[in-house]
Amino acid sequence: MSSSEVPQGNPTDNDYVSRPGHKRDPIPVLSDEAPIEEETADNVAVDKSNIIDDKTRHAA
Repeated sequence: MSSSEVPQGNPTDNDYVSRPGHKRDPIPVLSDEAPIEEETADNVAVDKSNIIDDKTRHAA
């Protein structure tokens, strides 16, 4: 596919956004434009005890 055939722009699809009043359901669905806290989530998800000298154990 040549670069002239590649669609331009920023694709978004908000068809699956939770309706007002349903955002407190067990798994809320956010819109594509909603800000997310990736850094916070990443910091919580990383098991710090598994890191040795800036690498995880068993990493090549």
